Amino acid sequence: MRSIRWGIFGTGPVAEKFALALKSLPGASVELVSSRTESKAVAFAEGHRVPIARTGYALGPADPVDIVYIATPPSEHVAHALAAIAAGKGVLIEKPFAPTQADTAHIIEAARAAGVFCMEAMWTRFLPAVAKVRRLLADGAIGEVRSLWASFALSQRVEPATSLFSKASGGGALAHRGVYPASLALNLLGPAQLGGAAARIGETGVDEEVSATLIHAGGAVSHIYAGLRSQADNTLVILGDHGRLAFQGPIYRPTGVVITRSPPRGRQQFRNSLIARLKETSAAQVTLAHLASLLARPRVYPAPYLGNGYGHEAEAVMEAVRTGEIESSSMPHTDTLATAELLDHIRGNWRTTGPFEEG
Repeated sequence: MRSIRWGIFGTGPVAEKFALALKSLPGASVELVSSRTESKAVAFAEGHRVPIARTGYALGPADPVDIVYIATPPSEHVAHALAAIAAGKGVLIEKPFAPTQADTAHIIEAARAAGVFCMEAMWTRFLPAVAKVRRLLADGAIGEVRSLWASFALSQRVEPATSLFSKASGGGALAHRGVYPASLALNLLGPAQLGGAAARIGETGVDEEVSATLIHAGGAVSHIYAGLRSQADNTLVILGDHGRLAFQGPIYRPTGVVITRSPPRGRQQFRNSLIARLKETSAAQVTLAHLASLLARPRVYPAPYLGNGYGHEAEAVMEAVRTGEIESSSMPHTDTLATAELLDHIRGNWRTTGPFEEG
């Protein structure tokens, strides 16, 4: 098995998690780390036994790297990705992939022209729970899909120097958290148009709360919410005409899927569903209370992830690089472009409130 040599741009918490995940994967090694400051690069290299610690983000063709994981602030993604691509290296770029859809397309076109691998690091796309959701929906587990509800919001102190709250660094709730539910909604329910959006702009000029409604081509409606200063349930729920499906665990790291079946109201449908459930139940278990709860009984499908979860994505990327692919079939460029375009539309059409009114 060919070993895949990684370079890492950035030394923040996400880069730390990714480096830890790589340690558990056969055939993976981190050969180079780059940071804006020498002390951070050296500390990261020492902590993870990385041979090369570098200040700045320049790469050359001779550098011992096959692919670069880019975990710098979103505002730097374009420059850093293009630098790696120009050196003939593949790129795995943390979400948000780039500040705009135009920037996203620019990176992808450069990677295609150079013939190198390029992918958005939407690591949740590769988790077992998400794969389980796809299979259950394809099997009609909740009937016709009607709606999706998803949120990702954590209450944080306002720290203007951090990328979350810095407009210059590409901060904001939509970019850092809304990208999760937006990407999942498009992936699971298909293409969508923006129905409407609202945002609360904070003191530093970034969107601190965002809500958007999507109308999918198949007729389903999605509602997504992201926040920097509020606490949501951080889950994903999909509603169908025969029940509901939800993540077990948070949207950014689900550990399973929970389905509650509930057929459309109607005497015959109720009878058929009840008979089906009774067939799964022994006679000794049947009571009036049990009969009443049969149709609403949740069923849990465990789908645990390995390690801290990042390894599933990294393993898929390494296999693609080994086979000479320049695009992932699980996270294709079209999906990344569609999400970037949707985020652009939300920003361009939201109604805002807050000290920095935008219209």
